[in-house]
Amino acid sequence: MLGLVLSSGAQATTTRQMGSWLSNNMMWIASAHTLFNEYDAEEDWAWANGLTQLHAGAAVSRGFVITRLKRNIDKTRPDGGGQSFPSGHAARSYYPAWYIYHRYGFKQAAPYLLAATYSGYTRVDAKRHYWSDIAASAAITYAISHYMTSSADDPAQPKFGVGFGGDGVWFNYDWRW
Repeated sequence: MLGLVLSSGAQATTTRQMGSWLSNNMMWIASAHTLFNEYDAEEDWAWANGLTQLHAGAAVSRGFVITRLKRNIDKTRPDGGGQSFPSGHAARSYYPAWYIYHRYGFKQAAPYLLAATYSGYTRVDAKRHYWSDIAASAAITYAISHYMTSSADDPAQPKFGVGFGGDGVWFNYDWRW
C-alpha cells in the first residue's frame, strides 16, 4: 500500500513537471517547426515572417493581454492563491498551438493542441487553476493568433502584425474578422 501511495505522489509530481516543461518549451518547439517548414537558403529572410508572427503574437498574448487580465481580475486559485484567471501556463502552451493551426493547418497543429490541453490539465490537477481559466486562455490566444498569423499557403500579411519583405520591415492592421 505504501508503494502505491508513493508512486502516485511521484506520478503527480511528474505530471506537474511535464505540464510546466511543455508550457515553457512550446515556443521553442514551434520555432523549430516554423524553421523546418519555411527555411529556404535561396530566399533571404523568407522564413522570418513566420517566426516574427509567432513571437510577436506570443508577446502580445502573454506579455500584455494575459498578464493584464490576471492582475486586474485577480481571481482566487483553487489552492487559495491569487491571479488564477486566465492561466499564464495555458496561454504559453496554447498560443504556439494556435499559431501552428493558423499557419499550417489542423493536421500539423493537432499534436500541439493535445500538448497544450495536457499542460492545462496539469494546472487543474495541481489545483492551480479551474477549467474556466484554461478555456479562457485557449480562447484569448486563439483570437490573437487569428489576427496575427497568416497562412503559410497564402502568406499575405496577417490582419495585424509585423514582418519582413523585399523592401524591408512592414506593419499591417486590418480589423475585419
